Amino acid sequence: MAAGLVANAVILGWLGLPVVSGALTFGGRLSGFAALVASLISFVAALAVLDYWRWKNIRFSGVVVLIGALAVLIANLGLMALQLEEHELTAYLAIWIGMVAWAAWALWLLLHRKKVWRDIRACTLMGCRLCGRFCAIGYPASGRSLATDASKKAQIYRHVAGDA
Repeated sequence: MAAGLVANAVILGWLGLPVVSGALTFGGRLSGFAALVASLISFVAALAVLDYWRWKNIRFSGVVVLIGALAVLIANLGLMALQLEEHELTAYLAIWIGMVAWAAWALWLLLHRKKVWRDIRACTLMGCRLCGRFCAIGYPASGRSLATDASKKAQIYRHVAGDA
């Protein structure tokens, strides 16, 4: 998975860097900057893959990988659409199709097999975890809720909503 993210980061960085510095219009520079941001997101997600698959030291590394896979999908779908709009078939089209297929596989793996979306709920509680209130009891480092009692769950939801 890290190889696909690094490959995407290199390709988007290679495409975006000359466009940022050499585009003649503001829109061109903006699209180059967007490619560089997507490249940076892919590279950070590639680093998060190492933690997610091996060590699990960073609690939200799976969510970072999910965001990276979404960035790969969006960027490469956009590039593929631009290429198809011009009706020019080049070797780049094979790269875009391969990266979109890789992103679809990665999203399927993360969402269906690994169920990374469960960590998104715990990720939204990070601020509450910092304040040291009830969420630290309800959401431990594993990301799963220890709150099995209905009143305890209601107390967590009130806390998150700001009522408690």
